[in-house]
Amino acid sequence: MDTNTYKDVVELPSKGCFAFATATNEAGEKVVLKWLKDQFKDKRQHVACLKREFSVGQKLDNPHIVKYFKLFEDEQKGWTIEREYVEGRSLADYIAERHPSGECVVILRQIAEALGYMHDHNIIYRNLTPSNVFVTAQGDQVKLVDVRSLQADNLAVPSASIKYLAPELRDGTMTVDGRSDIYSLGILMKDMGMDLEYSDVIEHCTRYGRSERFLDTEEFMNALDGGGSYRRRSSEGGGHPVFDLKKVLIAVIILLVVIGGAIAVKSMIDHGTFNNNNDTADTVALQKTEAPEKKTEPAQKAETNDFANQIGQQVKTGLDAIFQPFFDWKNEGGTDRQIRKAMPKLNKKIKAFYLDLSSKQVNLTDSNRQVMDKIFGDYVNQKKAELVAPAQ
Repeated sequence: MDTNTYKDVVELPSKGCFAFATATNEAGEKVVLKWLKDQFKDKRQHVACLKREFSVGQKLDNPHIVKYFKLFEDEQKGWTIEREYVEGRSLADYIAERHPSGECVVILRQIAEALGYMHDHNIIYRNLTPSNVFVTAQGDQVKLVDVRSLQADNLAVPSASIKYLAPELRDGTMTVDGRSDIYSLGILMKDMGMDLEYSDVIEHCTRYGRSERFLDTEEFMNALDGGGSYRRRSSEGGGHPVFDLKKVLIAVIILLVVIGGAIAVKSMIDHGTFNNNNDTADTVALQKTEAPEKKTEPAQKAETNDFANQIGQQVKTGLDAIFQPFFDWKNEGGTDRQIRKAMPKLNKKIKAFYLDLSSKQVNLTDSNRQVMDKIFGDYVNQKKAELVAPAQ
């Protein structure tokens, strides 16, 4: 098959390595054709990228994602995709029309629904920018286009798109998940001028650490609708913040518990060592107002051993994942000076993991916190020593 079988072919202006055209196919439907420009069509990496996009796109069946129809090789253009045509404008043009926040929320919900569908199918979009979201002329229905994975294909990211990339996508220090797309949603909200009414939602989307963002698109949409403890100021100008008081109080209690551990751990990490004496343990532990229930010594030891085994595995798995990119960097030629210069970034990730781990421990006793801190500290010191050790 070649593009000569299409009628009314109109090539569109485009940047980057891909060319686009609207056309009418043999069934009389208006479609979009996408292929590689001449200087790229014989490059293996770019051809693989185009084929991968089609492979992913053809599996998706969602009203808010463009449909992929065919992949064929044209004698002149090389490998070419035929996909759904959207009568409308890009989200960038929609934003320029200055719609009220209520209408923007409708658009954001549709984007989030499409992302949630992709995440359910183990696909991370990684490409959420105003130019890759189309809004139909009739009914303002969202359509995501260009489902290829930028980072996975190692193609250059346009400079205008950098700000939409989550930190983990920019520095490549870890694998990504759906929370990378959540970050991009927050940046889109800023573009839409929703900073004041939804500042708390935006802030939660765009936090540096993945574990600090919304867990998934459902949680994001609940916050967008004013659910949970997230504020939503009235767009009419007379509204007041709405709080779920019970959840706020619970959050404050958890925060107080975490802060106690975080202060000590920050000092220990910044100095490159963990002090395991009783003074440090007392600083980290949250002092209780009630005496703990007395247990027999064998029962206490058994409980402590069970906790140590459980938390030890969590600590090892989490810290291994944090340190691995730095070991990869070292193995690929990173110098000792470069690695030591990157230590603040590493320490930040370690502290974020500690806070996340601590917040998930229910009914953490003083003795178990001491066990956790010792295991955590010892393993951090071990990994840091391995990292700065001379290459064999």
